[in-house]
Amino acid sequence: MAEGKPWLNNDLRTTFLGQNQERGPVSIKRTKINPRNAVLKSITDKADQAARNWHKTKDPKYKQEWYKILKEIPKERVDIYP
Repeated sequence: MAEGKPWLNNDLRTTFLGQNQERGPVSIKRTKINPRNAVLKSITDKADQAARNWHKTKDPKYKQEWYKILKEIPKERVDIYP
C-alpha cells in the first residue's frame, strides 16, 4: 500500500447517504394503519394456517378450528350514512 493513498478507491466506496444524494431526496410515505385491517390480517393469518394444516393432515380438528377462527371476524358497522 502506497503512503498517502487511500486503501479503497473513492469510486468503490458507497454509502446510503451517497446513494441518496445521487437519486435526490427520498421521501417515506407514512400511512395510518386501520385497526380493523390489522385485526383482519391477524385472523386471516390464523385461518390460513389452520387451512394449511387441514390440507396436510385432513384432521377434522383443523376444519373446526378454521370455522371457529372465522367466527371471530368483527361485524361491519351498518350505521354509516351515505
